[in-house]
Amino acid sequence: MKLLGFLDTSEGDAFAREISEEFAHNFPAGAKAEPKSEHRLAHAIEVLGNRAARFEREHPLGWYRKAKFMDAIKEELLGKGYGAELVDQIVYAAVLRMARRGA
Repeated sequence: MKLLGFLDTSEGDAFAREISEEFAHNFPAGAKAEPKSEHRLAHAIEVLGNRAARFEREHPLGWYRKAKFMDAIKEELLGKGYGAELVDQIVYAAVLRMARRGA
């Protein structure tokens, strides 16, 4: 049913899993708080945000699918053992990247 296609979030959910896996590979949960790891964290957040923005450019998301996409990223990262505060920071960075696409 084409009319309800805007409710289909399977593609976004799959991509959220993919970029969460990549994030976990680049910055494993529980990494030590050292200057080097802070740089790795910032880089991993930037990579995730850039990939999310690229995905949104290639697959325009309405407000519902964008919210579900961000929620899927959040759930994936929480499930991998990242703290809620860090996950909120990551999702916020991704949202900002996606919002900048039109600027």
